[in-house]
Amino acid sequence: MEYFREWAVSLVMLVSAGAFLENVAPSGNMKKYVSFIFALIILSAMLSPIELFK
Repeated sequence: MEYFREWAVSLVMLVSAGAFLENVAPSGNMKKYVSFIFALIILSAMLSPIELFK
């Protein structure tokens, strides 16, 4: 159960970091790229527990 707690904490940290960087990034193309990259990072972090069931 400790693994899932750490996983949830890391997801919360990633989402908050992504939200902060999206607000700090200048508008335009850069904001779209920052949003896309953080979406990929969060998606990969969300799917990481699936490796446990292999």
